[in-house]
Amino acid sequence: MNDGIKVTEGSAIVIHFTITLEDGTIAESSRDGDPYEFVIGDGSINPGLELALIGKLVGEQESIIIGPEIAFGYPEDDAIMILPKDDFPDDVPPEPGNVIMFTVPSGEELPGVVLEDLGEAIKIDFNHPLAGHDLNFDFEIIDIN
Repeated sequence: MNDGIKVTEGSAIVIHFTITLEDGTIAESSRDGDPYEFVIGDGSINPGLELALIGKLVGEQESIIIGPEIAFGYPEDDAIMILPKDDFPDDVPPEPGNVIMFTVPSGEELPGVVLEDLGEAIKIDFNHPLAGHDLNFDFEIIDIN
């Protein structure tokens, strides 16, 4: 264990965490499994969550609220699209609430939530599922390298 070392940009850290929404719904947690390991600044977690970890020491535990402006932003109207129903595979029913993975021209996979079946077209929301939410980020620093 590295007592006295603070989390900085480039630190390899090990944490346990839970992210909950305003209503207490757990969005993500490592508490029931292995702790999460990553490098600060490597892009593997949201930059707003990284900011909460900077300057912390091994053993520190904290629970903070991170607003949408530094977490996942606010929902944007232009991230809601209407796509022809013919573009959907037959084995993936475009039912409201279903999450469907789409491949964008760059080859990246992007999840979209089906909002509405419009008959010949489907309304899809490509906003991040946590956009617009205040997040309660509860964490414990296990190790820093």
